[in-house]
Amino acid sequence: KPWKETLAIFLRSAKRAFQNKALSLLIVVNFSYNVFVTLSSGLLVYVLSYVFVYDEAQTSMVYLVQGILVILTAILAGCVANKTDKKTVMTGSMLLTIIACLIIGFFPSKSVWLYTYVVIYALGNSGFWTMIYAMSYDSAILEQIETGKKPDGLYTSLIGLFMKCGNALGTLIMGFGLQLGFSSESETQTEATVQGIKRLFGIAPSIVILVGLIAAIAYPLTKAKYIELQGVLKAKENAGR
Repeated sequence: KPWKETLAIFLRSAKRAFQNKALSLLIVVNFSYNVFVTLSSGLLVYVLSYVFVYDEAQTSMVYLVQGILVILTAILAGCVANKTDKKTVMTGSMLLTIIACLIIGFFPSKSVWLYTYVVIYALGNSGFWTMIYAMSYDSAILEQIETGKKPDGLYTSLIGLFMKCGNALGTLIMGFGLQLGFSSESETQTEATVQGIKRLFGIAPSIVILVGLIAAIAYPLTKAKYIELQGVLKAKENAGR
C-alpha cells in the first residue's frame, strides 16, 4: 500500500537522521524546551491569579508586555548570533529562562520581580526560537556531506514532531503537579498551595530545561566548525563536477 511505502521511507530517513549527533542533541534540546515552555506558560496563569493575586487587566498587561518584548528581543538574538555563534545564543537563552523561573519561585512575590522575570524570560524565549530551526538547518550539512542530499525538510519535521511531544508531556506534568493541593472549585487557595504553585513554577521547569541545556552545551557545530564543514561540502561538490 502507498501509505506503508511512505511510512517505510520516512522511518528509514528518520533512522539515518538520528545518527547525526548534532540533530539528535537538538531534538533533546527542543523536546525539553517545549516541556519547559508548556509548564511555565501553563503555570504562569496560576502564578498571576493566586501568587500575585492579579485581576484580568493586570494579567493581560503582563502577557502584552511579554509578547512585545519577545518580538523586540528576537532582533537582539540575531545580532548576538552574528557576533558570536548560534550555539552561544542557544545555551545563553536557556540559562536565562532558568534564571527567570527561579526568580518567581524564590524571590518575594512583588511586581518588580514579576516584570524582571518577564524581561529575562523574553530574552531567553526569543533567543531559543530564533536559533532552533536555523541550527537544525545547519546540522543537515553533516548528512549532506555524507550522502549528497539535503535533508532540511526532514530535519525541521522531526524538530516539529518532538516539539508536540514536549508540549504533551509538559501538560501532563502540570496536571499532576496541580493535583497536589490545588482546588479548582475555590476562588482562594491555602497559603501552602500558593507557595506550592510558586515553588512548582520555579523548580519543575528549571529541572526540565536543564536537561536541554546540557544537550545544547554538547552540540558540536560551533560557528568555526560549520564554516569548516561548508568548505568540505564545497570541495566535494567541485570534485563531483
